[in-house]
Amino acid sequence: MKKVLFSGLLALSIVAAGHVNAMGANSDKKLIKEAAFQAGQMTTEGTTLLEVRRSSTTVVWRAQTPAGIFLCKADDMMRNPRCIKQEEVKTASAN
Repeated sequence: MKKVLFSGLLALSIVAAGHVNAMGANSDKKLIKEAAFQAGQMTTEGTTLLEVRRSSTTVVWRAQTPAGIFLCKADDMMRNPRCIKQEEVKTASAN
């Protein structure tokens, strides 16, 4: 019984390991808050995540804010986050 319980807990910990960062220092909520702050917003209202890529050492995300789209990067503990505003891509109209 103990071996089965241990095996089940081990499997659960392996599956959950990929989501640990999403609940910790670089949670989606914190990414949204940082992007809004970097964009000069007083609140997170109107700020959404477009893309998030987490690794063992960094997190990179794109966020839509009322001030535009920002590309952000920080280490896995959200130290020294930086965001830059992305240029809007304008398409040429066909005549």
